[in-house]
Amino acid sequence: MRVCTAILTAVLISSAAVAIAQAPPALTAAENWESAAKKLQQATVTVRILTAKSGSTTADSNTDKDRAGAADTATVCSGVCVRDGQIVTAAIAGTDSSIRLTIAGGKQAEAELQVIDEFSGLALLKCAGSPAKPLEFAAETPAVGGGVMTASGWGVELPLVSLGIVAGTERQRQGANYPPLIQCDLRTTDTSSGAGVVDRHGKLVGVIVAADSPESRRGWAYAVPVSHVERLLRTAEAQKQAGVTIIKRRRPVAGLELDQADDRIVVKRVFAGGAAEMAGIKVGDVVVATEGVAIRAVYQAMLPTLYKQPGDTMTFRIERDAKVSDIQVVLGGGVEVSSAPLELLSGLMQPRVQVVKEAGGYVARRPGGTTGEVFQPALPAEDPAPATATPAQKIALLEKALDRYRAVIEFQQRQLKGEEKQRQAQDEQLKALREEIDALRRQLVAPAAPKSP
Repeated sequence: MRVCTAILTAVLISSAAVAIAQAPPALTAAENWESAAKKLQQATVTVRILTAKSGSTTADSNTDKDRAGAADTATVCSGVCVRDGQIVTAAIAGTDSSIRLTIAGGKQAEAELQVIDEFSGLALLKCAGSPAKPLEFAAETPAVGGGVMTASGWGVELPLVSLGIVAGTERQRQGANYPPLIQCDLRTTDTSSGAGVVDRHGKLVGVIVAADSPESRRGWAYAVPVSHVERLLRTAEAQKQAGVTIIKRRRPVAGLELDQADDRIVVKRVFAGGAAEMAGIKVGDVVVATEGVAIRAVYQAMLPTLYKQPGDTMTFRIERDAKVSDIQVVLGGGVEVSSAPLELLSGLMQPRVQVVKEAGGYVARRPGGTTGEVFQPALPAEDPAPATATPAQKIALLEKALDRYRAVIEFQQRQLKGEEKQRQAQDEQLKALREEIDALRRQLVAPAAPKSP
């Protein structure tokens, strides 16, 4: 009996050893993320935005006093390559700003604005000969608890990588009117605004637009989903002429009217040709939930539209004939929404840092007036300006300024034409409404027709 037991034990141990030998080696968490970290670092750039001080004229800076008037302060943040020669960041820049990209190792490239999205706060830069490698886009956001990684740039140094998890989706950032954000447990740096967030496969999930301040000790980072990056790229592809396109925020419409009936929310009206009618919603349907959240009031049903754009989808859970089903509505275009001032938007986009060039290095001045450590060397120095500008150099500078002003004027002209068309359309709508009201009034005051005997 003992011999049989010993033989059986030996067979089991041998079988287990064979199974272990044939199984693939287990990877540690760090090894699983090495490929993603490499892709992210290769796609991350440092974005430096310089805007000349008011009244400074570098073309005639022939003295030390004149040169002191030039801008020595740069807003520094991160950017991520999304297409060859196209970088997405989360910093506000003017059409006359000088934008320079830097990757680890010191290689630089000039960039210029291509598209600005007022809703997401993202900007698309175009850069000829950018050395950064573009990232693929993730098909979906990792589930809550899933791993994500970010990397922030800092000049010639390798981007600093941080690993964390998705803490929540469809989140709102207090004090800002961002679209629904991805809230992540990620460490950020002073330049994390505009940094990419990737999944385990190194595919882009979103772009950081905000983070809690160090003083709050909460450590949350907030990212705009990659769908808003796709909107920037679609707009860039549709551009027909040079210049900067600004995506104005518009309030989306679902094409239906709801009413409260006791504790039920009922579809009172479906607009002909609207988003709801196209999706199959009918008058009399009971709305049980929107975007997966149970509702008890009309405002709760339509609240998600405040954080969406035309073209986004919205899911209504409808009860009809004792059957419940989910209907997805592609929201239509609505009225244009006034945007926050650029100064307010740029203040909300955190973290980003201003770097002031001083003797011996660069001093980081963080939002709120606090001064950080001196970085040496922090960023590659600007090309030294010639002590005396030659006539050819002056002409070149003036021609460059003229091109910028021409682009601004052309953009403003296009904007005025668009506003005029919108005003005419509104006038036509008002005229139609007045005619409809007059017709109703005539019906009310008209004598009733005599009944037939």
